[in-house]
Amino acid sequence: MFRFLLVMICVLMLLGCSNKNAEVKPKQKTNTTKQLVKKWPVEEKHFWTSMMFAQLSARPDVRNRFLPIHLYKTVECVMNEYEKRYDFETWKKNFGLKMSGVLPPEQAQVAYNLTYFCSSIQLQIQQKELQNNFNKKDAI
Repeated sequence: MFRFLLVMICVLMLLGCSNKNAEVKPKQKTNTTKQLVKKWPVEEKHFWTSMMFAQLSARPDVRNRFLPIHLYKTVECVMNEYEKRYDFETWKKNFGLKMSGVLPPEQAQVAYNLTYFCSSIQLQIQQKELQNNFNKKDAI
């Protein structure tokens, strides 16, 4: 019985560790450009940009990370990305009116990805500006 169990374990390990060559076909990239779905109303876009700015600036962790001008530029980036992906009424229904509430998981993931993308870009810009404005006389 012991030998049988030992042989089975060895066979299973060999089968499990064998190199199976599967043919992988790479996806062909298509050169598509993102087009604006439809221009958002200017006043509405500014209103929702201000709302998102106010919401994010109320969070202490965000205030500690970004200067106000860079936070505003981050929010502008996010709103521009939303404008590229959604028409205004769809965005307002799915994201805008639920801004202070809880988003469904799919929409929360989209919001997180866009905010993370824009904030990482703006954070790099902010760091470069702060490094360029550094004065050695001000150092201790």
